[in-house]
Amino acid sequence: MTETKGYQESHEQESKIYTGRLVAVGMTTKPFIGYRLSSSSYPHRQIVIQGNEAFVVSKSGFEFEEENSKNPYLLYKCLMVVGPFVIAANGSHIESIANELSSNQHPCSAIEKVLKELGPEQDEFLTPRIVAILSGRSGYLGIVTKAKLEYERVQLSPYSCQSTSTNFFDYLSEHSYDFLGDNSEECSRFLLEGKFFKTMSYPISSVVFMGARMATANVS
Repeated sequence: MTETKGYQESHEQESKIYTGRLVAVGMTTKPFIGYRLSSSSYPHRQIVIQGNEAFVVSKSGFEFEEENSKNPYLLYKCLMVVGPFVIAANGSHIESIANELSSNQHPCSAIEKVLKELGPEQDEFLTPRIVAILSGRSGYLGIVTKAKLEYERVQLSPYSCQSTSTNFFDYLSEHSYDFLGDNSEECSRFLLEGKFFKTMSYPISSVVFMGARMATANVS
């Protein structure tokens, strides 16, 4: 990469919206749930699928040094299937919410309990914890920041989604975004670079569960 090209790409990213990590729940031909990973500090990561779960991991050849190799804020499970539920989240609270759902807690109650107990991530930025849950044709979103805890049931409408993220859109809103894709592969690519999502900077990887299938997309 030439110095000029590198500068142009950097300037282009800086002019976009930095959302960090993002969860989304919505519907096209079928309901779906997704997770999008963006980062300017740790770009050499990707999302991989292992059975009914998806994980944020280091790319081959870019393994973290010892101090970060077990950092739960950098490497973690980001999507999992638990019975009739699918959960997307930006860290270890995904397991706690899965346990609550397995104990017959309502999704809103599970989100409230876990996020209230844990609060935001205990890093230098107090990064928000975010979560999305899909159950049949019902969707749920939740977020806890240093200032507030929010959760809600999401009305799923064809060819649209609602989302929340750790940066910029770190709140819940009834606003929805157009979304296209007939299967999990197309939806994961759209979550990474389709329409509104292409205005977000430093994309790395995404994963979407739709129609009993999970698929990832990565920046080439």
